[in-house]
Amino acid sequence: MIPKFDLLPLSPTKRLGTFSRKRSSRVAWLLLALMSIYAHARENNPENAGEGSSTNTKLGSLLLANGDVYRGEIALGKDVSGKLVWKCPAFMGDVVFPWSAVERVSQPASSGETQLANTDAKELANQEFVFELHNGETFSGQWADWTADHVEVRSPWAGVQQLPRSELRSILRAIPASASDTGILQPDKWKQMVPAIKPNGRSKWFSRSGAMETETAGTAISQPVFLPDLAAIDLDVTWEQAAPNWMLTVGEPRRLELHFRKLETRNMISITMLVDDEISADIATSLISSEGVSSISLRILCDSNRGRFVLLKGGTAIAQIKMAKAVRLNGNRSLTFTNIGSGRLSLRELKVYTSIFSAPSIPDPKNKDPEDNQVRSVETLLQTGETYLGVPTGFDRSTGTFGFEQTSIDLGRVAVDQVSRIEFPERQEPDPQNKPIDLLYQLDLRSGARYSGQAIQMADGNITMELAQAKVRVSIPVSEIVSIGINGSRTMPDATAATANAASPNAAPANSTPVEASPMKLSSPWGTSLGRIDKVDVVPANAGNEPRKSLFWKPLLAEGSYALASSLSGTIDPVAANASPAKPARSAYGQISKTQKEPAEGRSLRADEPSLFLTNGDCFPAIIKSLDEMQTVFHSTMFEGTKINNELIRGIRVLAHAGMEQLDSGAQKKLLTLPRMQRSNPPTHLIVARQGDAIRGRLKSINDDFAVLEVRGSDRSIMMKTIAEIIWLIEAPEVVPLTGQNPEASTSETENRETQTSQAETSETQKKEDGISNANESLAELQCQALFDTGARISMVPSSISDNILSGMHPQLGVCQIDLASVNRLVLGDAIAAEATKSRFGKWKLENAPDPKFVNDLDDPDAQSKGGSGNGMSQQLESLVGAIAPAFELPLLEGDRIRLEDLRGKIVVLDFWATWCAPCIASLPKLNEIAQEYRGVNVQLIAVNIEQKPSEIKSMLGKLEIKPTVALDSDGAVARAYFAEAIPQTVIIDANGKIVKIVVGGGEDAEKQIRTTLDSLINVKF
Repeated sequence: MIPKFDLLPLSPTKRLGTFSRKRSSRVAWLLLALMSIYAHARENNPENAGEGSSTNTKLGSLLLANGDVYRGEIALGKDVSGKLVWKCPAFMGDVVFPWSAVERVSQPASSGETQLANTDAKELANQEFVFELHNGETFSGQWADWTADHVEVRSPWAGVQQLPRSELRSILRAIPASASDTGILQPDKWKQMVPAIKPNGRSKWFSRSGAMETETAGTAISQPVFLPDLAAIDLDVTWEQAAPNWMLTVGEPRRLELHFRKLETRNMISITMLVDDEISADIATSLISSEGVSSISLRILCDSNRGRFVLLKGGTAIAQIKMAKAVRLNGNRSLTFTNIGSGRLSLRELKVYTSIFSAPSIPDPKNKDPEDNQVRSVETLLQTGETYLGVPTGFDRSTGTFGFEQTSIDLGRVAVDQVSRIEFPERQEPDPQNKPIDLLYQLDLRSGARYSGQAIQMADGNITMELAQAKVRVSIPVSEIVSIGINGSRTMPDATAATANAASPNAAPANSTPVEASPMKLSSPWGTSLGRIDKVDVVPANAGNEPRKSLFWKPLLAEGSYALASSLSGTIDPVAANASPAKPARSAYGQISKTQKEPAEGRSLRADEPSLFLTNGDCFPAIIKSLDEMQTVFHSTMFEGTKINNELIRGIRVLAHAGMEQLDSGAQKKLLTLPRMQRSNPPTHLIVARQGDAIRGRLKSINDDFAVLEVRGSDRSIMMKTIAEIIWLIEAPEVVPLTGQNPEASTSETENRETQTSQAETSETQKKEDGISNANESLAELQCQALFDTGARISMVPSSISDNILSGMHPQLGVCQIDLASVNRLVLGDAIAAEATKSRFGKWKLENAPDPKFVNDLDDPDAQSKGGSGNGMSQQLESLVGAIAPAFELPLLEGDRIRLEDLRGKIVVLDFWATWCAPCIASLPKLNEIAQEYRGVNVQLIAVNIEQKPSEIKSMLGKLEIKPTVALDSDGAVARAYFAEAIPQTVIIDANGKIVKIVVGGGEDAEKQIRTTLDSLINVKF
């Protein structure tokens, strides 16, 4: 029931306390109803869930002043005076930060109705207002009274308080967060728009540590959003670009745009905001210094009711624009983020939500409308859309209504329940540009209430805050808070000073890094953190866990160092001082980078380049001494161990060459296709010659001079000086080493083949005891893998660190040491196994050739019910036997054409084949030999090649030294007419043009069937 009031709507042409504007109430109520229905639908639609969706239902986020992001939650019951205690899954313990380093804390919004623990809070859930003071402080509660001197507010967290009227800047109705907050836009909802992604292509944007990142200029991502009438758009962006250049666009066609770019001729960054609609356009630009700036947090306040948009940085308005109110930039809109600059750009957060705000105004001397630059009267806006100008007075506590100061026309009375907001005139400051803005902390509650103040503390699960201007102290449970953030300007904490202040006064332990070590960046699914590896130490047993060693990470803005979780998966990257880290000349695993191509004939490897590649992704420089069928003996300056089992090797690189990189897809497919006849004894290695030729077989041994390769039952000796690399073709085992092995333990095992064979057949339990486990199992200790700019990679379980040298145990090769100064990246945990699939030799895996249809029929007991004959031939092929052969006309390899009808009276043997089919190549010479034998009795062989180039065919026939009649089935139409789904397929046609026999496959049995059929046809004919 809506209460009626004695209101006199006035002409919209007059203002300043005596007149007001009133829209059609019927239209207003209709719009309100539609908006309520739509908001309710969006709230209950999981596709539109923000912070409370998918993986973000339980974790919040912490943003620090230096740009660090930590996913997790506030650790309750761990109170430290003047500190924030944060629980992050990346660490084994809670992390402590000084409040001065905190930029923003966000907690997941409730997916259902607002849950308030306090009884008073429940009663005030939809009756609260936010009272904003001129100094930026805010206080929330029920509007209880209004006098000439103060406004009385009843807060569930501070009781009844009186705020001085002279300090009021605005009164805003609180809107519960759960009913209106669309939340943070999720990375998995972004769609790349420019350039369009091709089928099976990869996006230029990728999700990393909860952020969207790209390294490609000219790429754009988009996501649909719902923009309320009163909205805020928060975005947080960081970059590693010499000249950052990016753009945020709202609406299609372009309506609101924020363009951020570094000026070419000045050490300044330009932030331009503009609107463009059918009626009007406006633009405003603000400049900030680019010195030392590599990240920024901005907020756009959007008031569609007034067509006003204000850009804020650190709580300070830096630009404002206006658009035609008739256009109204609200409702369903597309939001697009575009990277224009070169280098890495990271969109760490983008949030669109309903916001109660009173945007600070910026006088515009260019504005021709003097009304916008003058001091306004008090303005009251109702939820129905009506606006009244005048000073509220005569508050009636019993009815909750008030009137306005006496004017020439009585405006009547207004109920507090109908008020949307009241805005007071801006105060004229003597020198507002030079006046410092106090650092205020802002608490946003689930009820929509807001508290802003100073001297923030955490104790007993509550956040306590002082409001200096209001002389109020509030204490709010953490469970009621949606976000905690900075509202106002601040001086960015100096990371180096913060680290020095946080350092222990005691001497550094022997296994810790010196304070002067270069900073590094920890990236994981739980966020990013600037800091350094502090030490390797034992983590005490807790909650049933055994004591274990771990890396201790010291965040630059935290107090103390903290053990990384043993299940952590991520990376640690060096950060160059005052510059973006230089990219290595070579890519990972010794692969050729785009900027540095190796010659096809190859060159000698440098002493620091990787030559031995392991299945776990490790690769390092090594001199191969010998190899037998079980293990490889080598020498490397990086390890004490000298032996490794062959099953753990993925490749050996002798030369740096680009021969295999230049192989076309057809040649690579041929090398990796395994015929059915070889499946019982497949080739296990591929030896690549310096000239680019390759041969498959089973590697038996290596010494200083020769490599012995078994090829089809025969041993071939290949001189080592002719070899470029050796590739293991067997499937790499998906294992993760857990503990170190004795590098010399395999000496006696090598001498005993039976023991080795027995070990290869052990159960999974025995493999775990030997130090190998499945990749998806948890590691007992955190494992890391170091990446060097030479392409080398070394894994270890760290044991100590001293003078920036990280020591540890390699899973198979024993003790090793890594100089962190020479490391490009450290990969942690499960990310090691994921990276191993990208190794130089990872793509070299055998694939079985497609089975002929009749083979599938024989293997399938239900083949007959599925359409197969069950007798070694499909029903389609069986239907051809006895029928007239499908007619065709094809060009010949030598240039003429051939028609099947012209061969009536002859016995025709059609052989469907291709050069990439190994059984075809094996059977074609036999068929050619048979055709020569039966030539005198009018037998004609036609080798029908399927969809290949003449040059490929001639090359193969030259190697086979045969010259059969070859017909070119360039589009595969004839093969389809004869249902040649598996090749080789031989079709025998009698002199009358009928198909009498179809043989699929090759070998002695196929040859015998062909001869028997030809003999029977000849006997019948003659």
